[in-house]
Amino acid sequence: MIIRPVTSSDIAEVAAVQAASWKAAYRGLMPDAGLDAVSATDFAHDWRILVNDASRSNLLVEYEGRVAGYVSFGPGHDTDVSGQAAGEIHGLYLAPAYWRMGLGRALCQAAVQSLWGAGYHVIVLWVLSGNMQARGFYERAGFALEPGREKTVRKFGADLHHVRYRMTAWATPQTSRNDNA
Repeated sequence: MIIRPVTSSDIAEVAAVQAASWKAAYRGLMPDAGLDAVSATDFAHDWRILVNDASRSNLLVEYEGRVAGYVSFGPGHDTDVSGQAAGEIHGLYLAPAYWRMGLGRALCQAAVQSLWGAGYHVIVLWVLSGNMQARGFYERAGFALEPGREKTVRKFGADLHHVRYRMTAWATPQTSRNDNA
């Protein structure tokens, strides 16, 4: 396993990971028609912007020579935590073939350590409220649900309910036998 920064030459592979992960992880949580239409090409456009965004850090994990997943993180955007030196994990996705192998945990830990090292005291992230697999993953990683911190995002013609998770600098990530993504 190798964790390294995403470069412009990785865009096609990272976008393919994102598309495959969305189709598998969000089935039943987002409209099927929208997920069926998602392609790596859709995400590649966004990645061309992200790899040049100096405010964002993007790491990927390679496993046996293949891009297996990525994490994107940087300054938090929520106004209620902006004065608290808050960082945010904007996205963490693995290709489904690499779920439950510890690669997601390694990416999450790398992002958390990088954000702490950059001086952030709080880290937040948003999860679809019905995505129990992701919620459990982040809870095992040391994030806590923030009651009352919710938002709705319209995607694929549907209102998608999200909940926010938070970790503070003094929280210690928990580990268990089942905390692999």
